[in-house]
Amino acid sequence: SFNTNYGDNNANCGNSNVANYFTTSDDRAEILAWLSPLEPNIRHQNVQASRVANVGSWLLETEQFRSWNYGDSQSGSDKATIFCYGNPGAGKTYISSLVIDTLGDQASGHNIAVTCFYFDFAAEKEQTPSSMLGALLKQVV
Repeated sequence: SFNTNYGDNNANCGNSNVANYFTTSDDRAEILAWLSPLEPNIRHQNVQASRVANVGSWLLETEQFRSWNYGDSQSGSDKATIFCYGNPGAGKTYISSLVIDTLGDQASGHNIAVTCFYFDFAAEKEQTPSSMLGALLKQVV
């Protein structure tokens, strides 16, 4: 026998009861807040909005970036990470936002997640390892 009760999303299939649980947007927001109080997507949108056109576009043409971006990551651990350093105020945040946007454009339509996290010296106390990992995780759930 197969009985359903649409009011509470329960179904009885012979000797088995099946319950469907749906999370509401409030539940989802609560879960995401539990993962991390940080909002990297909002931070990225703010950086993106204040980025001057073509800032950092030179980086996308360098051999180092092209090798990292298009190279075979299985061939060596040196391609797993690209490290950009510079003095405070040199533009690392804006260049990073350009790289994030570029990777996001490339991933569009594919089953690939692009996550980001901006470390901010002014918010150092809030940026614990667990809140940073949670912030990355909440971008893929």
